[in-house]
Amino acid sequence: MSQPSDEGLIQRLKVAWRNERCSPELLPAEQVLVDKVMNLVEAQERQIEEQWEAENKEESVRIAMALQQLELDRIRFMLRSYLRARLNKVEKYTTYYLDNSKVDCLSDNERSFAIRYKEMIERHFEVSLLNEIPEKLRSLETVTTEINMVPKPDLTAHVFCLVQENLPPIDLGQHYDPLDLQKDDVYMTRYELVKEFVESNRIVLI
Repeated sequence: MSQPSDEGLIQRLKVAWRNERCSPELLPAEQVLVDKVMNLVEAQERQIEEQWEAENKEESVRIAMALQQLELDRIRFMLRSYLRARLNKVEKYTTYYLDNSKVDCLSDNERSFAIRYKEMIERHFEVSLLNEIPEKLRSLETVTTEINMVPKPDLTAHVFCLVQENLPPIDLGQHYDPLDLQKDDVYMTRYELVKEFVESNRIVLI
């Protein structure tokens, strides 16, 4: 991971991973970044394997390769954790994210997974319950003023955030003074108030 471009990819993955794990909603998919990091890791692992098979007996070289492999394992962990955090949200809010206005947050693979997952859940409920009740009560997507059967993320959830640059103050409501967002400061506030800054990478969730 010696090249600056490689380090930049890993840093971007770290930010995307932290934001995704801490955000109450699904952030826009970083599929291009994921693919680039996967290609980088696989290329590095092939290089280590080739060096190892060359039977280099120098202890210092073998130690360096072992340390490099540990770093690659750490990056793979971040990738898996990032994708797992996204899939957890897709499973929890499947119908919400398959709505036409939200589907752009999903990668192609996530969209295919969400469609199959929704179909599987609907078949399960039909077999176990819905076929036994009146047809007008069978919908799993009822949304009225009294009933909302489509769960969605709670954007009012509080998050910790690290400010990456000086930003305009945010309005906390009529009973509070505006919150000045200064570079390198850490705040706890409602996610909905900093959502735009998170999506533009001007604030990192921690």
